Amino acid sequence: MAAITFDRLKFVDRLKHSGVSEKQAKAFADAHKDSLSEMDIATKQDIKELKRDLRELECRLTYQLTMRFGGMLTAAVAIIVALQKIL
Repeated sequence: MAAITFDRLKFVDRLKHSGVSEKQAKAFADAHKDSLSEMDIATKQDIKELKRDLRELECRLTYQLTMRFGGMLTAAVAIIVALQKIL
């Protein structure tokens, strides 16, 4: 996961220009930076990899379902043929 860039100085300056004391502005900036560092953000590469993994999973599931259906169809045909010979 990617890290978010945070310009602490710009954040503090913006708060100071809005009338917040420098001490409070620095405390807000530190709290905001800490909260950002705890976040997990998906990058475009993460999403591409997830899509690739999902496509691979879809292919495997499609193959497995096709094989199972083919097996059931073969068994059904064999049962029908056997029943026709008996009757």
